[in-house]
Amino acid sequence: MKKLLILISVIVILFSGHYAYAALTCSIANVCNSPDKTIFKMSASSNAHAELQTQSNYSKYACCSGVSGIGNSCVGTSVTVARLSSATNAHVEQNTQANYANNACLSITSGTVSIGYGNGNCAGYQTTLASISGITNAHVGDAGAYNTKICASATATVPPTPPGGGGGAGGPLVTTGITFSGRAYPLSKVTILKDGQIAITTIAGPDASFSVTLSNLSTGNYTFSVYGEDKNGNRSTLFTFPVYFTYGSNTQVGGIFLAPTIDVDKSEVKKGDNIAIFGQTVPLSDVTISVHSDKEYFGKIKADSSGVYLYNFDTVPLEYGNHNTKSKTAFLTEITSFGKTVAFLVGDKNVLKGEKACAAKGDLNGDCRVNLIDFSIMAFWYKKSSPPAKVDMNNDAKVNIIDFSILAYNWTG
Repeated sequence: MKKLLILISVIVILFSGHYAYAALTCSIANVCNSPDKTIFKMSASSNAHAELQTQSNYSKYACCSGVSGIGNSCVGTSVTVARLSSATNAHVEQNTQANYANNACLSITSGTVSIGYGNGNCAGYQTTLASISGITNAHVGDAGAYNTKICASATATVPPTPPGGGGGAGGPLVTTGITFSGRAYPLSKVTILKDGQIAITTIAGPDASFSVTLSNLSTGNYTFSVYGEDKNGNRSTLFTFPVYFTYGSNTQVGGIFLAPTIDVDKSEVKKGDNIAIFGQTVPLSDVTISVHSDKEYFGKIKADSSGVYLYNFDTVPLEYGNHNTKSKTAFLTEITSFGKTVAFLVGDKNVLKGEKACAAKGDLNGDCRVNLIDFSIMAFWYKKSSPPAKVDMNNDAKVNIIDFSILAYNWTG
């Protein structure tokens, strides 16, 4: 994956801050009482339009509080909760989309904030802010209105208690951790490895976005890897990077964009037939397929609303022998590197992936063996005219001792 496309924002506070354990809480109310902050407003509790918190047309408020310094600014340490089609009377979309220009934001004076979209719940987040009817062009409602939840977490910095300092029992809790966020595949399992061992897993949302936090880490060097697993069990390539943690530090690793998964329907394809190349990635993204031969061939296809893509490649231009294929994804302004490489063979027959391949020569009855049965079939055609092509091993229009020699070479018993 191209490192320039990965946003790694590291907030390191060395003996100068750590993170309180107060939890963010959000809800829909008729008014946001201080110190609650209004994130956006809605026309009703369900099937509603939205407006920015600066407008005054609607009577339902999305309010958040519970963490020091929480706010609704779109600058500084902030994250977009949802994008609105206009300042008021608006449809909404998830922050992964780019159709609308009006942002409703969650911010914090000093600390970290994160937003995600949960399918049915907000597992892994502190609170459910609201819910929406779809990825874009959506209505909005309270936490129970729709299955897609707007999920939020926030952590504020407070004055430090350095290691060995006089904080004592009852002092603020120090949290050292890392938050991963980005795109995988819709409703897919995303796994985080710490030094090669599984540390935590999460499930991506319907739009393929994910966010997960790993806490209570000790000071030191770590190597983290992230991979996704599609609905067929195929895994992505690993996205791997080193991180060094100091006391009380918190690291945000955002903009992760996992390469698409890939597989083929045949381990061997008959030259001139199609081979199906398929996998999963971000919904409605553009997928580039590479088929590597002496010459590299490229094809493009759009993933469907579930992130699934299927590309039928015509093998006419490929020579006999071993080949491989790989894919990459472009979505909005982001692009992955090419993912895993899958091999296949161009030959004289089609062998489905996972199907046992039989001997190329000598298996005359199709039982994946070359034995006395095949010898008997060949003997029947010995010196007879117009033998079947599979019996005439050397394609000289006759069955003779040469064909029996080829049969013997491939003998399995």
